[in-house]
Parts: sequence; structure tokens; C-alpha cells
Amino acid sequence: MPVSMTESPETRHSLLVRLKDHDDQQAWTEFYEIYEPLIYRLARVCGLQDADAREVVQTVCLSVSRSIGQFRHAGRTGCFRAWLRQVTRNQTINQLKQCSRHPGLGDGPEAVQWDQLQHDAAPPDQVVGAKFDREHRRQVFCWAAEKIQPRFSPVNWQAFWRTCVDGESIASVAEALNLSPSQVHVARCRIIARIREVVTQHTAPEP
Repeated sequence: MPVSMTESPETRHSLLVRLKDHDDQQAWTEFYEIYEPLIYRLARVCGLQDADAREVVQTVCLSVSRSIGQFRHAGRTGCFRAWLRQVTRNQTINQLKQCSRHPGLGDGPEAVQWDQLQHDAAPPDQVVGAKFDREHRRQVFCWAAEKIQPRFSPVNWQAFWRTCVDGESIASVAEALNLSPSQVHVARCRIIARIREVVTQHTAPEP
């Protein structure tokens, strides 16, 4: 994916504070939109089938709901993401144990081997951390893109998506959409800028 974020965006402190209010539906909606798909994909990569991965999602989200009131950020960069990653990893291991999974189950060659998770053959950051952070970047990008898509015309969105996400050349997309290469370039730049703005708003620290 040509459009990428080299570092995982940090969950802004204000959202973590608002999550402590269980009646703040907007805050919890934002949390679920970003983190439910992330937790699900990580559980699948670690070897769980669909229903079991969804069980992990429910358990992790329930853990967050119960524990967020005691969570202390203390200005540490990435501490919420690290905590959520560890909770997800632990719940995935528990689910694998309950289901008596065998090594190598999962979605393709990226599946984490069961013995690595069970016996902690490698530190969590090496086994699961990189995958979690990569999926987090991907999910924040998808979430931001979904938020802004209605603001752009379908043809401009296609110009952006096909060149920046699907990796097609500007020339071929311009020809297919009956646009000039410069029009494709402008559409790309505007949409990328807006995505970055939304991501920045999501991750902006408290003043």
C-alpha cells in the first residue's frame, strides 16, 4: 500500500479519558470502529477461526470496559496500545487453549505458531507486537478513509484509491477515468491530506 504510516498512531489521551464514561456513546463508537477489527484480525493471524476470534473480540472489549477506569496513561507513549496488545494476546492464548488448536492454524503463512504463544518462545513484542502495530496502522487508515470518503466525488475517490492503495499507475488510472494525470495527482494529494488530518485529530495529545 503506497499510502502508509511508518509509526502506529497513538490513541489520544482525551479519548481514553472519555472512555471512562460508559455513557459517552461517541467515544465508545470510535473505539469500537478502530479496535474491534484490529483485535479480530490479530486473533485470526494467531490461529483462531472466525467464531473463536469474535469471542476474543468480545472478551477484550469487555476487559477494556471493566478496566479503563483504572487505566493510567502517565504520559507514556504507546502505553494504551501496549496494554491492549497484551490483553489481546493473553485472551487469544486462552482461546487457543480452550479450543485445543494445533500449530500452524490460521490465515496463511503469517499465522503465529502455537508453541511460540504457548511457551512464550519469543517476547510478545517480537511475536505479536509487530503484527499488532501493523494492523493498527492499517485500521486507523481504513477508519479515517471511511470517514472522509463521502466528502469526495466517486471519480476522485477512485483516482486516489486505485493509485494509492491498489498501486495502479497514475497514467493508467487517468486514462480509465477519463481524467488528466494532473487531475489524478490533485485528487490524490487532497484526499491524502484529509486522511492525515483526520488521523492527527484522532491522535492529537491533550494540550
